[in-house]
Amino acid sequence: MKQRCLNENSSDYKDYGGRGISICSEWMDIEKFIIDMGIPQKGDTIERLNSNGNYCLKNCIWASRKEQSNNRRTTIKLDGIPMAKWCSVYNLSYNLVYKRYRKGMSPKQILKTPILYKNLNGQKCKCQGCNNPVKTRKMCNKHYLRWWLENKKKKEL
Repeated sequence: MKQRCLNENSSDYKDYGGRGISICSEWMDIEKFIIDMGIPQKGDTIERLNSNGNYCLKNCIWASRKEQSNNRRTTIKLDGIPMAKWCSVYNLSYNLVYKRYRKGMSPKQILKTPILYKNLNGQKCKCQGCNNPVKTRKMCNKHYLRWWLENKKKKEL
């Protein structure tokens, strides 16, 4: 924290001290810092709630790397929630959601538009011994439903 904000020779200085982010005067004393913040749990690092704000008690918490990755200046948010979180909630790939975002779709359109599959008219189901025609996937509806249910069960475990 001190290196990023105070040491102009630090490679991270441009993103912290160089942007005007500072450390409150009380936290220059390590004992006062520990009294305010406590000891972090294993794997946690200091996180600023407002990524443009200073290091001070009102703006800092201990957080995991994953939690911190959702609070970057570059994090894309849909309705104030990080896009990656929406992807996990709606079980959508990040690339798909990002492409829709770049096209200018609204958050509702991004999340609710069905996934379109390549038209496979005339092709046959890829499952061994099945000769049912497929229209939108490489499996017939019967085999796709079975595959989908198996994968859903795996995710729940």
